[in-house]
Amino acid sequence: MRISKKSQKRILWVIALLAGIIVLNAVATFLITPYSSASGAMFEQYRKMEKGSLDMVYLGDSHCYEGIDPSVIDEKTGLHSFNMGTNAQSLYHSKELLEMVMEEHEPKAVVLALDPYFLGEGHERHSRPEAAFVRARNTGQPISVKMKNAAGFMFDPEYGKDTESVNYFFPWVSSRGAKGSWQKNVKAKISGEQPASANWNNNREPDGFKPFTQINDYDFNASVKPEEWTIDMLSEDALNELGEICEICRQHDAKLMVIGVPNTYSWVLRTGPAYMERNAVIKQFLAKRDVSYYDFNLIRPDYLLMTKDDFKDWEHCNVTGADKFSSVLADVWIKEENGQSGADMFFSDEEYYSSVRRIDSLYLEQHIIPGEGVEITATPWTGSAVEVEYAFAEKDLSDSDAKYQVVRPYGPDATFVYPETKTGTKQYRVYAKQKGKKDCECLRSIRVEYERF
Repeated sequence: MRISKKSQKRILWVIALLAGIIVLNAVATFLITPYSSASGAMFEQYRKMEKGSLDMVYLGDSHCYEGIDPSVIDEKTGLHSFNMGTNAQSLYHSKELLEMVMEEHEPKAVVLALDPYFLGEGHERHSRPEAAFVRARNTGQPISVKMKNAAGFMFDPEYGKDTESVNYFFPWVSSRGAKGSWQKNVKAKISGEQPASANWNNNREPDGFKPFTQINDYDFNASVKPEEWTIDMLSEDALNELGEICEICRQHDAKLMVIGVPNTYSWVLRTGPAYMERNAVIKQFLAKRDVSYYDFNLIRPDYLLMTKDDFKDWEHCNVTGADKFSSVLADVWIKEENGQSGADMFFSDEEYYSSVRRIDSLYLEQHIIPGEGVEITATPWTGSAVEVEYAFAEKDLSDSDAKYQVVRPYGPDATFVYPETKTGTKQYRVYAKQKGKKDCECLRSIRVEYERF
């Protein structure tokens, strides 16, 4: 069949267009996407491990790779372990990694750092970190494996109708470095060396651990909001994945321990009594499968005392906190290995709430009352036995020299209405201290634009 010149031109035009798109996509990907990702850094270190050399692995999301230091645990247990945590790692991908590591190393021990967030309906999986995970897994693999993994992501029922299924081939659309970081990305890609920064999210130790040095600012980092949770929010799909992880470990005769990595008090207390209800469901689910569950947020301070300096943000350990926690995690593991339970090291529900003796942080809510003023209500993240007193102050932002002026001294009422007589922008601040003490324990500020009606 002879093709007309007109058709030939159209074909050539289409080929040229596709070639142009491929070139532009490659250039944009090279310039914009980060040198690596949390998943990429993990796979890079994991592939350096000699096959069959790992005794224990850790699975989970950022709580895992920022909170568990294998070197600390190895020193106490005599094992050789590796941290396989990746950003927003779903239970689906934890299971995939578990299957992979069982085939390549047959470890005798597995620790799953469980983030309850991924047990919630609608939160089981997230396309962008999963796309980064698949790309990282494909690095250095044969083309047949790359195509299989890419097709698996594109036609995954979870993402088949999602734009991310197409964006997988255009990584610069959803995976971008920080503003102004493209020069560092390009330099790193040309040199083949990761940018050297203690707090660069993709730098990992050879054992997969990511040590962060920064310390959470409890007064000025974005506040911790209350979290609503009920039993109805649990995802059957997520629980099924968790059950399959338990079954894989059983089939391979590998001991599985599921844990909760320490968070700040604020992060735990924001959920209220529902936090313990959720823990009870998780513990019961795992007990039926003969798997231990330890939430290290509930551990007694005699064994692990986490301070405000041990966290990089509200929910993640920094390197100091990770080393503290990893040492105690090793102790619990040794107990389990010796046929003993570590349950006596942890608080009951009631004991935990009464054990929190500090005001960890404040959450402020505002309500503008037209013609009257601004109502501010403070919620303290603290223990059940702590009596809190509040002082309210304000600063007029229209005056560059203005300082905070206390408008209501310390008292037990957590709500105050700032009377306003004119339109303007003010910064309101609440100070909190424990009853009977002199010093402010924490503070929180909120900026409000008020229009006088």
